[in-house]
Amino acid sequence: MINNRKPNCHNIEANDCSHRVVCVTGATGATGAEGAEGAVGARGPQGMRGLRGATGATGAMGATGATGATGPSVLEDAQEYTPGKTDYPTGTVVLYNGQPYLVTSSPQTGEPGQDAAFTPFNITGGGAGATGATGATGATGATGATGAAGEQGIQGEQGIQGVQGVEGVQGIQGNTGETGATGATGETGATGATGEIGATGATGATGEIGATGETGATGATGETGATGATGEIGATGATGEIGATGATGETGATGATGATGATGPTGPTGSVPAYGGLYNSNPENYTMLLGSGQTVELPETMPNNETTYSPTDSITVDEAGDYQLCYTMDASASLATSVTVAARQNGSTIDATSQTKSLSLSGDTAFGTCTIVTLAAGDVVDLYISSGLAATVTANNADLRLVKLS
Repeated sequence: MINNRKPNCHNIEANDCSHRVVCVTGATGATGAEGAEGAVGARGPQGMRGLRGATGATGAMGATGATGATGPSVLEDAQEYTPGKTDYPTGTVVLYNGQPYLVTSSPQTGEPGQDAAFTPFNITGGGAGATGATGATGATGATGATGAAGEQGIQGEQGIQGVQGVEGVQGIQGNTGETGATGATGETGATGATGEIGATGATGATGEIGATGETGATGATGETGATGATGEIGATGATGEIGATGATGETGATGATGATGATGPTGPTGSVPAYGGLYNSNPENYTMLLGSGQTVELPETMPNNETTYSPTDSITVDEAGDYQLCYTMDASASLATSVTVAARQNGSTIDATSQTKSLSLSGDTAFGTCTIVTLAAGDVVDLYISSGLAATVTANNADLRLVKLS
């Protein structure tokens, strides 16, 4: 029996098993006609002006004006040139050493023949008259042909696009076109709501047993049954693995301070090492002779222990032992030369402290080193400087230091 009742695709009762309905969505209607095109946007700015065309050919020269009337003889009004006079009016004729000159500008700055304001001219026959008045300008010649057009200017930038026109009113729906060819099968639509369950049909023949389905989800736990009788104690199971170490607990409060212990025995008396140092904070000039040297002056003293500053500019040790010896000094020379600086022990150079450097006139050169030396009680240590050429050597910030190590 076919059910012609209009299906309800939204209100299907979960337990309504009397009907089964399938809902199908209808085909989409045809698209309406496109709206009218919007107004054209504002015109962009004008492009750059093109290059100017070539100048046209010059027109024909106008006819020469009529010749002016002949003026009077120039010599009638000629003046002898007066030396030093500079205010001859323009048009005046002056005679200078028998040569006539026409004054063309005023004032003048020199004599005729030297100043361009005097223009010489020659006289023939009765003498040429002064220049007549300029004739009337001739008629303007015909305009020359127009020059070829210049190259087109660079195109201006495109104007800003106009605002899009208002969307036109949707056109009247056109007539339904002929049915097009069947398109490719679309993706399967979402499953419609389950229709009403139809009437149960007659039981069919029993089919073959299908494959066992996947195990269903575990059902809800039933209520706890009554506690059964306590069974016999089973055998002790194997010891489980040791669990992870728990988090460290908070540090407990600090305990009370214990009683002060008894004072230990007094240690052996310590010893202060021997030490001493000399320096010079002022620059000193040394006049050096070829192949000779001088003791560096060190008039200022540092704190000392078990050392003395005698003789002058030297350190004498009172205790034998190993000492750290250090010195520093900046030096410059009156000419380019090599200079050697070294510490001495009883007048002999301590090789490990000797430094030789080339000095220039451009500035100070730094000398300095530290080494360990073995000294006997009464040994004298000083600082010595020598030069490879006869020159004046200036020493700055010189110092010498000793500290006993053992």
